Amino acid sequence: MGGPIVGIGLLIGFSGFSQTGFTENKGQWPDAVFFRADMTVGQCYIDQTGLTLQLMESTFFSKLHDWIQDPGLDSTGFGHVVKMRFPGADLSGFVSKSKPLPYDNHYFLGNDSLRWGRNAKTYRHVGFKDVYPGIDLRYDLSGKALKYDFVVYPGIDPAIVRVEIDGATSLQLDSGDLLIETTVGNYPN
Repeated sequence: MGGPIVGIGLLIGFSGFSQTGFTENKGQWPDAVFFRADMTVGQCYIDQTGLTLQLMESTFFSKLHDWIQDPGLDSTGFGHVVKMRFPGADLSGFVSKSKPLPYDNHYFLGNDSLRWGRNAKTYRHVGFKDVYPGIDLRYDLSGKALKYDFVVYPGIDPAIVRVEIDGATSLQLDSGDLLIETTVGNYPN
């Protein structure tokens, strides 16, 4: 098979992504999770079915910080989950990882050392080979925005790609960027 002839994708312009990247799962999260990216407004999980965005209202983390200083303050907040699925895709194949960051992450959660994640690497780019026959899926943290691309190889019909988004209040396309409205904010905001 030759090189890719077309790439199709969308930019999810979440300005809330931190400058880190995709941290691999070394047992610190449920087995279905491959990677997690931290956002200033929550987390993004890449798993066996696609992508999950766990979002919090923009004031939640500052309220939580204030509550740590003064437990008498209100620390409640609202969250919203958006799930992107790729029906018919197979994300169990080869995973590519590139542009590793120069540090490891360690997660010591609870008393069960089997659920601790040691030496978890963080990458700027991750991808999956042949999620559909002849089509690769790549995720990229570009600046503070999450981008995903389907890379389509010669002779392959890109129409087999499917994307389902559950949990959004509404969806819109604006100059090729996917705008996701939720109860805790619109992304990009």
